[in-house]
Amino acid sequence: TGESKLFWKKKKSSKSPIAIVNPTADSRMAFRVNPVPGAPIEFDYREKTVMVRDISSTGMAFFDKGFREGDIQSVIFRLPGEDLAVSAKLEILGIDRNKICHCRFLNMKQEFEEAINRYVLSRQKQDLERRKKLSHG
Repeated sequence: TGESKLFWKKKKSSKSPIAIVNPTADSRMAFRVNPVPGAPIEFDYREKTVMVRDISSTGMAFFDKGFREGDIQSVIFRLPGEDLAVSAKLEILGIDRNKICHCRFLNMKQEFEEAINRYVLSRQKQDLERRKKLSHG
């Protein structure tokens, strides 16, 4: 017979649970970068010096030094490569089990947000160049 037979495999249903992610107030959706080890970003928060673990245009993270979720304070910090000192109000949204404070910027002036964006873009470019060098030997 010249009839072709078509076969469809029945899709196996996935038994693994599907995680539905709902962005909440404590999630930062912007791209984050880590400061270069030789050029840290430090500032005082609640009279304690903290070192930034990662930063984005919407917030940052740093190691907990006895802070509390909900703490809000105005801070000033310098970004490597930027002449402008960034002034921002910072709120701790949560502290994870690794003792990392996850924070967001509140009502930041556009000039400071733009400085952070320039820094993030610069760090992304540095990381891409480093990866290219590593992959090409």
